[in-house]
Amino acid sequence: MTALTLPVGSVLYFDTGTDATTPTWTKISEHNRGPISLELMRIEKTQRMSNGSLRKIHIADKKEISTSWSALPTYNSFTVDGGYGAADIRSFYLDKGKGTFKVKISYNAVREEILTASFTSCTFSISKRNVQVGGIIKKSEVTATSYAASVTTFTGPNIFVAGEKVIISGAAPAEYNGVFTIATATSTAFTIAGAKTAVPTTSKAFAVTAPPDPQEFWDVSLSLEEV
Repeated sequence: MTALTLPVGSVLYFDTGTDATTPTWTKISEHNRGPISLELMRIEKTQRMSNGSLRKIHIADKKEISTSWSALPTYNSFTVDGGYGAADIRSFYLDKGKGTFKVKISYNAVREEILTASFTSCTFSISKRNVQVGGIIKKSEVTATSYAASVTTFTGPNIFVAGEKVIISGAAPAEYNGVFTIATATSTAFTIAGAKTAVPTTSKAFAVTAPPDPQEFWDVSLSLEEV
């Protein structure tokens, strides 16, 4: 039996880099995307001849691209494919999108087309906010705090795992308090990466699970025109 491989990935990619010769292709998420309209606008010059016939002169063909998303997550870390979310598209629109930029259309991950385009419109509206229900709150009492080589180690009975966000309180100096992402974890300690300006002056502290970042969902629409 032979496995069947189907093309996946986004249809639209924006050049988010700064090198004019080597694009940095960043995919625009397929999360809740509607159909993509690819229209061809033909630019012609018409002239009525002396015998009454109409003469048309072809000048150029330009593509117009438009699409929209319903309930697109704010950040690419929340989209199903890791492609640009609403905030990412908005940041691009307000920055590099002020001028012209390269767009790649990937029809089937093999047949691709690259063109230079600019925004003709781009709109954003919040459709809903997330609702937090339940969840597990972890707690840990820190019995010793140490710092070396830009790594802080909090020692104590630990049930946190790497990648989780925690709120540290009760530590001194104050720069050891706040919301941090755990770098490594064992059953007896966890570490936080990041430079500090002073060594810990107290051993005891308290760690608790940090609530997730606020998350919105957006209705987004954009239109591009080849230049």
